[in-house]
Amino acid sequence: MPTMIQMKRQSATDILGVIERIRYASQMSKATVLYSKVMMDNETALMAPENVVAFLFLEQYYYRAEGNASLSILITQEDGVQMVTILSPTTKESWLFERADITFSKIVRNVLSDIGFEVVMEWNEFTGTWDSVDNSEKQQE
Repeated sequence: MPTMIQMKRQSATDILGVIERIRYASQMSKATVLYSKVMMDNETALMAPENVVAFLFLEQYYYRAEGNASLSILITQEDGVQMVTILSPTTKESWLFERADITFSKIVRNVLSDIGFEVVMEWNEFTGTWDSVDNSEKQQE
């Protein structure tokens, strides 16, 4: 099953700042951006003014996966809220280590958490459903 994480925050900076934090984070130094696209409201009639959508496609080589782990990141900004969806297809499992797609997704999740994003939902590969994350419980721990 793929790794999927949804995160959100109130718009603190423009969406380009979010993209830059992902692309230039020290933890992402070995990742390669294969594709990046930003669509602003003036490029499409389907979006309301001041809404923005961005898409990033990244790859990083993992020895234990014997190949690249890829990551698709969709970032939307609408009505003062920024949402990020991180998707990574399953990579080869190694005997001793966590799957590379999970590791790669967690790196991006941590970069985004550092700038104020909170996890809203994560894909549960055992049940095949989205699990909501109650951030109020996490803050009390």
